[in-house]
Amino acid sequence: MRLMATNPTSTVTHRSVFECSGVRGRILQLGYSYLQSIPPTSVEAERAFSAAGTLCTKIRSRLSDATLYTVLSAQLLSQID
Repeated sequence: MRLMATNPTSTVTHRSVFECSGVRGRILQLGYSYLQSIPPTSVEAERAFSAAGTLCTKIRSRLSDATLYTVLSAQLLSQID
């Protein structure tokens, strides 16, 4: 997903049109669709932080970011299968 840079004035104009007419322009509809795709809960994020907290402890504090990422990715992939 690539986010497009938009002119702030254009965004304000789209919002003003929506407030007056109730019709979303293309840019406002695109942003609305992206926001609607975000899950209403943070269960997956909480699960990821919990898994990272289990791996990155005081004893294992020397794990590099790359190693931690690799281990967490492998753990996630094993749960998918």
